[in-house]
Amino acid sequence: MIEYMIEYMIRYMIRYMIRYMIQLMIRYMIRYMIRFRIRYMIRYMTRYMIRYMIEYIIRYMTRYMTRYMIRYMTQYMIRYMIQLMIRVVGRTLKNRVRRGTLSRAAASQRIERIQLRWLGHLEELEEVGLPAQTDASTT
Repeated sequence: MIEYMIEYMIRYMIRYMIRYMIQLMIRYMIRYMIRFRIRYMIRYMTRYMIRYMIEYIIRYMTRYMTRYMIRYMTQYMIRYMIQLMIRVVGRTLKNRVRRGTLSRAAASQRIERIQLRWLGHLEELEEVGLPAQTDASTT
């Protein structure tokens, strides 16, 4: 997950850095070509472009890294919590199967349905052929 985030950040950082650098170059080149000679313009460009680029990189990194870190960490935590809940439900269903109050097929059907619903695949319920709401304890 962190490797994906770093790869994503590097890819978009390079893209936005190039775009930002071209914008700055065009802006300052036009401004300084009118006022000064090309020699001064090149000196100015090398001095200030590096400063602006470092500033921009730091600003971009802090803004987007925190945003994506929060987003992916919350997604990861939600997925982990859902898996824990599925385990707890599976344990209770296993106990009901042991006691004889629930058949094994009904328990597995319930677990499948809960996994599909909680992991956000409601449209797969119809594809698999599981009924959306059945009382499996009566079967």
